[in-house]
Amino acid sequence: MVRSSWWLGALPWSSMSSSSSALLLPWANRLFWLQLRQKYPQLMRRFLVAAVFLFTTLSPAAWAEKPSVLLNTLPKEVRGKLAPLFMANAIGQTGLNGQLNGTAETLFPIVKSALTKAGYSEQPIRTTIGPWGFSATWAPPIGVSVDGTASQKTAVLVTQATALGPERVNLNVRFDGL
Repeated sequence: MVRSSWWLGALPWSSMSSSSSALLLPWANRLFWLQLRQKYPQLMRRFLVAAVFLFTTLSPAAWAEKPSVLLNTLPKEVRGKLAPLFMANAIGQTGLNGQLNGTAETLFPIVKSALTKAGYSEQPIRTTIGPWGFSATWAPPIGVSVDGTASQKTAVLVTQATALGPERVNLNVRFDGL
């Protein structure tokens, strides 16, 4: 005896006549699935597990990383002597901050080179450099999304340096939504 499941009646082809369902591929035929489930229950379970696994790994949310994890994977040239810090308006409310020796004009090429090698791409329209410091935004590498990004927004890595003295700058790195 073939038992019907409640969800099989909700499938689009369940209301079709037998002549129209004969035109469907075998995998879209209700009887095919019922027979397969009855003959090979272990195979069906494995198929279901594999389908769920593929769905979760291929969905964008599965690739979303916490901002703190992404900040810790930044190149050493960027995160070197910076410490984690609470930042209220940043995604994940975290960022890196610290004081470094040098000027903004010497620090920016180092940051740019390191982030470019790591797969981040500069958004030149939002980059400003001067004797006071610099501010730049970077698109994350392709395939990486930042967990906690609000809908309708795109996460970017923000780097900001402010001159504190002749050879001293404060560098701030965080993820922000645009």
